[in-house]
Amino acid sequence: MYWVTYGKFRSYIDNQGFIAWFRNEGNMAKYKAALTDGMKLVEIYFPILNTAEHEVEIWFKIDNWAVLDKDRENEKIRAVLTEMIRELGVDMFEWIRTKALRTLHDVQSAFNS
Repeated sequence: MYWVTYGKFRSYIDNQGFIAWFRNEGNMAKYKAALTDGMKLVEIYFPILNTAEHEVEIWFKIDNWAVLDKDRENEKIRAVLTEMIRELGVDMFEWIRTKALRTLHDVQSAFNS
């Protein structure tokens, strides 16, 4: 299963700061280490040539729904995100949304149970 967070930067925000923060090996290592057990960062994507209404997607592979419950209580990731927000600005996004995706295999397995 995948958990995807996506959003649109505020018009006055230069997304280069966001990109630079994640390209910093120390920041990325800290971020990955703080992720909830059962959650793995797949990649951070940026739609190109106005092919989407949003400007960034952060994809995670999650083991199951229970991981999301544990993620809500994860103080480690909250601390890392607070640090990032302090560096880049508290109001980076015009909007953020999330979606959960199951693979075709996962859907078929659910029907066969």
